[in-house]
Amino acid sequence: MKTIEERKVILENEVTKQLKKGWRITSKTETGCQLQKEKGIDGYLAVFLFFLAILPGIIYLIVAHGKTISIFIEVSESGEIIYSSQDVPSRQLKEASMRANAR
Repeated sequence: MKTIEERKVILENEVTKQLKKGWRITSKTETGCQLQKEKGIDGYLAVFLFFLAILPGIIYLIVAHGKTISIFIEVSESGEIIYSSQDVPSRQLKEASMRANAR
């Protein structure tokens, strides 16, 4: 079992990595942190839409702009990093947790 101080250090290291990827902190506790990021458009999808038809592409950009996604990073008592979100597919959350805990 990890102490609160050990869990804080683990969380701080993981949050620092995510901040470098463009996430921003919206709330934070001793062992958990919620982050948000503007939802961007995939580059390949944008090119496809542009070439398929300009108007649907423009509509998609207008609709997609301004949406945010949130994730929550928590460090369990055993020191395991756990990602959760209602905006991100569970498969991606599991992969992120596995990558974070592999280090």
